[in-house]
Amino acid sequence: MGAGIILGGGAIALWAFNGSKVQCGVASGDTDPCRSERKTGTAAIVTGGAALAALAGGFVVLAIDRGPTRLALSVHPSGFSFGGTF
Repeated sequence: MGAGIILGGGAIALWAFNGSKVQCGVASGDTDPCRSERKTGTAAIVTGGAALAALAGGFVVLAIDRGPTRLALSVHPSGFSFGGTF
């Protein structure tokens, strides 16, 4: 669930940066000193979807009681794996 909260914060930050001006510099004769703007809307939507999926997965793992369950999470350099009795 913590990963979902972090991803949610990232989605909010990406959404806030959407449309912000970049590559700005004052030059004579320019009406707009900024050359382009950030387009982060799609990244915010994808990150928000990942946040919802992580929160839902965390809820299923932590909150649903189906009897005596044991869950192990192994994290190693090449990835991670789950194991246990469900």
